[in-house]
Amino acid sequence: MTVHGVVGCIFVDHGDGDTHLALSLDSGQSRYLTPGNRVWTCDEDKRPRMVIEVIPQHCTVRPDNCADRGHFRSPRIPPAGSHVYITGAWVLDTSTKHGATLWSEIHPAFRIVVDRRSRPGPPD
Repeated sequence: MTVHGVVGCIFVDHGDGDTHLALSLDSGQSRYLTPGNRVWTCDEDKRPRMVIEVIPQHCTVRPDNCADRGHFRSPRIPPAGSHVYITGAWVLDTSTKHGATLWSEIHPAFRIVVDRRSRPGPPD
């Protein structure tokens, strides 16, 4: 599926090498979020975010977790503040973060297209 919105905070999970993007979804897409998405916020902004996970292209952290093994190329990571369209598998994560579980995410992200009509700004 494809979702769109503005990229907020970005971090790499050093356990598996995945890059996480916290995406503030555009209007009309809140149906894709679950109560678990409330823990995915950026700094002082407490809006729930869609989790986007980009698995690494090459096996640098865990040999079993790389795009090469799945025979696809990982998309480039856009800068925070970019308005993007992201396509990938829509799943529920069963991990636990700050007491929450079952958050909605795109994992893995297969395609990220930056909307060139919008200019990246500071993270929201």
